[in-house]
Amino acid sequence: MKNTPREKAKVLSAGMRAVWPDFQGDPDRLEDVFLRLVEAVQTQGHHIILVTTTPAAPCHLSKRLS
Repeated sequence: MKNTPREKAKVLSAGMRAVWPDFQGDPDRLEDVFLRLVEAVQTQGHHIILVTTTPAAPCHLSKRLS
């Protein structure tokens, strides 16, 4: 993968499209969706930060990819 912001955005967008339908607005499922996103992206040495401000459960999850 190239290290340009555009290339990173393409990979993240593809990962989000792959897993986001499983979220369905349920804050209890957000961590699972986020972990699946990390697996789907499969980049190395970058951070993915997912921030949601749903009324039910504002939260901030991040994971270092290795």
